Amino acid sequence: MGWPVYILRCGDGPLYTGVTNDLPRRLKAHQTGRGARYTRSRPPVALAYREEVPDKSAALRREIAIKRLSRREKLALIEGKGKRPMEIRPLRETDDRLEVSRIYEKSWKSAYRGIVPQAYLDAIPSGLWAANLDQGGRRSLVLEEGGRLVGTACVSPSRWPDRPDYGEVVALYLLPESMGRGYGKALLAAAVEVLAGQGFRDILLWVLEENHRARAFYEKHGFRFSGERMEQAVGGKPLGELLYLYHVEE
Repeated sequence: MGWPVYILRCGDGPLYTGVTNDLPRRLKAHQTGRGARYTRSRPPVALAYREEVPDKSAALRREIAIKRLSRREKLALIEGKGKRPMEIRPLRETDDRLEVSRIYEKSWKSAYRGIVPQAYLDAIPSGLWAANLDQGGRRSLVLEEGGRLVGTACVSPSRWPDRPDYGEVVALYLLPESMGRGYGKALLAAAVEVLAGQGFRDILLWVLEENHRARAFYEKHGFRFSGERMEQAVGGKPLGELLYLYHVEE
């Protein structure tokens, strides 16, 4: 369940922004004089806008961002002309594959700096991943914010013969500037949900051994290192990859 961030229109004209995990209860409190001090002195209040974000920390950050908007910008948001909340959805035929590939490219160049040789990162050609997005058996998700694609995930049945009954998170990337908003958590949950919906109870993914931030992220969200490691060369540098596993509870 997400956390709603909302805007109220107060009786004498001002706009109030808040966050809650139970919007009907909180709205009733505002309307009956048991809400925030600001709204108690400005009845009546009416819900003008709401959006839902993945968790409390992301909701608090979004609340701050909205409060920093001018009144004109808040009204544009209410009227559907401002920056909209994020949405995770399947990749559509009409989506620009080059735009999605750029998410991979920018994420690689940011997340793997100091891990993958810089010359290799600098030489990544534009559109490298575009042709693979519609590869048979794979399903891509995109995270859209304000009409702009800022994240993507790819899932498929396991590509590994020794684990044929597993689903696999093949990739999960965000634009660097979109990190820290709870979007990675939301994308991972969506990817797991897709695989679970396909009947997979066990899920695997591979993480670069030196990518400690990603390893901590996956461990935080229930993935566990299997003890299995493989090595491959990227840009002439041998890099270890670790196999992480996740079990979907009934």
